[in-house]
Amino acid sequence: TTFIKHLNTYYMKPLRYSIMGLLCAILTFPVCAQPVLNAADIMPQAGDSAAYTDADITSIGLGGPGPNQVWDYSSGTIGTASSAVQYQLPSMTPGNAVFPQADLADETGTFYEVTPQSFSHLGDYLPGDTVIFTDPQTFFVTPLTYNTMFSDSFSFSYNSGPSQPGRVKGNADGYGT
Repeated sequence: TTFIKHLNTYYMKPLRYSIMGLLCAILTFPVCAQPVLNAADIMPQAGDSAAYTDADITSIGLGGPGPNQVWDYSSGTIGTASSAVQYQLPSMTPGNAVFPQADLADETGTFYEVTPQSFSHLGDYLPGDTVIFTDPQTFFVTPLTYNTMFSDSFSFSYNSGPSQPGRVKGNADGYGT
């Protein structure tokens, strides 16, 4: 009995308090969740615009994959060419009859299909120059989270010529600032 009392006094109580202290310490750490990009966060809609500027980023290292990355683009060189795209309803865009499944278009004549799961390129219309994706090209999928991987095979024809295949692969292998 004396041995058990000695064991309880000198070993079990400190162990009990150590475990409780460890649990309290773990529970007080901030919870940092990985980002989740849903369709509502990143899919363009009619009335949205996107601006593009060319840049030379060959001197920028992409770094390794993983969470909490820090990307520094300060060594890149901003070019002089820039453009803006205004997204609109397909019915406002010439050539819309060629792409009846389009949910979105832009003023340059590019047509898209937007779903809660993906953003896809259906084709481009200019009088005399039409590109039709017989299997649309998916630009990205949602929800998009860390380690999301996707692959899409697509095909298109130019002015009713032979079909040209292509493939897009995406891998969200990091996140950060």
